[in-house]
Amino acid sequence: MKDIKTGLFIITDLNKRFWAKVNKSGGCWIWTAQNVNGYGRIRINKKLILAHRFVWEMVNGLIPKDLDVLHSCDNPSCVNPKHLWVGTHQDNMDDRDKKGRWKDWHNLK
Repeated sequence: MKDIKTGLFIITDLNKRFWAKVNKSGGCWIWTAQNVNGYGRIRINKKLILAHRFVWEMVNGLIPKDLDVLHSCDNPSCVNPKHLWVGTHQDNMDDRDKKGRWKDWHNLK
């Protein structure tokens, strides 16, 4: 469907709108639209939602209360469901420490 005033296509289906903003050319599927600190965001019903959390729920269902959606690839822009897992904040910190990400960040100060 096209907007009468602009002539641009209107993508009414949320699923299509989401995937239109993803580059699947590599192992990580990169969110190409709005992001903050590398984390993609999408506006749904006037609310900004993190793209990786949205794709998790689209593929797997609701995120259990008090759990986060974590990246096994350590790429915050990635929305590939195969690279996502749910865990606690402590799980995320343990994963960070195991992979040495904390040392890298800490040395930048």
